[in-house]
Amino acid sequence: IEKRLKTSLKRMNTDYIDLYYGLHQCSNPAWLTDGVRKWAESAKKRGLIRLFGLSTHQNSEKVLAAAAKLPWIEVIMTPFNFYKMQDPELQAAVDACHKAGIGLIAMKTQGMGQRIKTEADKKLTEHFLQRGFTKEQAKIKLVLEDKRFSSTCVGMKNVSVLNSNLAVAFDKTKLTQADREVFSQYAKATCDGYCAGCADICNSALADAPYVSDIMRYLMYHNSYGEQAEAKRLFAQIP
Repeated sequence: IEKRLKTSLKRMNTDYIDLYYGLHQCSNPAWLTDGVRKWAESAKKRGLIRLFGLSTHQNSEKVLAAAAKLPWIEVIMTPFNFYKMQDPELQAAVDACHKAGIGLIAMKTQGMGQRIKTEADKKLTEHFLQRGFTKEQAKIKLVLEDKRFSSTCVGMKNVSVLNSNLAVAFDKTKLTQADREVFSQYAKATCDGYCAGCADICNSALADAPYVSDIMRYLMYHNSYGEQAEAKRLFAQIP
């Protein structure tokens, strides 16, 4: 962690970082060791960081539940979207973190899977266009209206997407219960194509090929993100 922090400070030409994600893609509560705590406290005393946090992509419900019991974890970036909202274990973990005073930042708000677009996608689009939003804007609004989260981290590849995201961030219109039910129904209808990040299940079931969750993620990059070259590059690195 120390080496990565020093590299980041040098690259950004700064003396300290306000919020440092010392653990990136934390997928196992066992990573939250006393050694990491001591390092975080030392980095603060030396004026290198102000807040210590982590990001989690896989097994996030277990990581959040464990982090909620640790006062030295101050911020967590975690996937949260209309799919993840259907998971009671994750909801309980989010509640625990919020009550513990941990700042939560949502990512993967669009909930894209590796599916090809279906009739369900068309219905979702039409519903929210009638409400005055694109479906992408509605997905962001759904997360922003959850007061347990302080912010969202959303990818923006061009100015058009930036303007769209800004518009929904400032828009005061609230989603209705009917809107939320539309998302719930859509999640149930399309969950077969979404990787929920429960890597401990699929990887343990296929001990000789523990790459299922990675392959699912690369398929998502290929089919939903439009990042075919990057998806192929990452897939080629699997042993």
